[in-house]
Amino acid sequence: MAKRTIWQRLKYKNIAIALAILLILIILIVNSCSKNEDVPDDSNDNLPQTSVDNTEPEVPEPVVFEKYDMITVSSEEIGKGYLVLVNNNTVYNTQVDEDSLSIVGQAKTGRYPVKDYTVLLDNSIIAPLDEMMKGFLEATNLNTVMILSGYRTYEKQQELYNDELESTGQDSSTLVAKPGYSEHHTGLAIDFKVYNTDGTYQDFDGTGDYVWFSDNSYKYGFINRYPADKTAITMIDNEPWHFRYVGIPHATAMKKNGLCLEEYVDLLKNYTVDTGFFEVSDDSGTEYRIYYVAGGDESTNIPIPLKENGQPYEYTYSGNNVDGFIVTVTMN
Repeated sequence: MAKRTIWQRLKYKNIAIALAILLILIILIVNSCSKNEDVPDDSNDNLPQTSVDNTEPEVPEPVVFEKYDMITVSSEEIGKGYLVLVNNNTVYNTQVDEDSLSIVGQAKTGRYPVKDYTVLLDNSIIAPLDEMMKGFLEATNLNTVMILSGYRTYEKQQELYNDELESTGQDSSTLVAKPGYSEHHTGLAIDFKVYNTDGTYQDFDGTGDYVWFSDNSYKYGFINRYPADKTAITMIDNEPWHFRYVGIPHATAMKKNGLCLEEYVDLLKNYTVDTGFFEVSDDSGTEYRIYYVAGGDESTNIPIPLKENGQPYEYTYSGNNVDGFIVTVTMN
């Protein structure tokens, strides 16, 4: 066999080097392709384009009242107002002035029946009651909801309480409040009954067409006072027929937050001129600021916020019948 010349050996060596380089390139290409298969395609060429707004939402500045005026009220007024709390543990000691009551049968507008001319309510809630009954009539074309009961004297409540105990044989009742502990003493509570077209009566159970009241009464300032899911707090059995006037801002706040009156009155104690205000807007867009003022021994100084021009905002206040007052400021 003839020996290879140096040029032949160099030729084969160069070929081997070229093949090695080619092999390395092939390996690198294969690895690169393999990695690309594992990485998701970030291309949005075939996807609908959406714009993302990364700017922070504009948050309105909280209302800060810099100036206040002071009004002084008697400690006796803790038992007066739309937000007085009356239940089995909280007696109502305030005597209602008979001049502040109206006969519902004389004041009503024909949109609903009333049991008789003995049914009395606080003068100020007759108009919102009429509006609520008008709303129900327009929504359902029914005028079958009768006002069965309103204001009650202590004597009348005692009679009803005794009748309840006699019928049940029990020592106490979770359906009829004890005399002195009934919301009906305030003139702010009403009981419904259903009056059928054939002259018969039936209990108002809040179902069917009548669910309208639990869904809409807050718009007129009323709440269903004893709902089924709050019996452990109210200490009264479910009464779908019993409604109580508390005013539109407070009824709205309770409805939107799922609170009964006991819970709401307790919640508001966390809101003062020092800690901040409870804020609520009703369905018409009116905004309110609500805060609590602890009651004094004989009198209480209640701060009322002033506008920049030195005039007070429109406001109301109510005792809670426990330990202080709740101020409601209308902002617009």
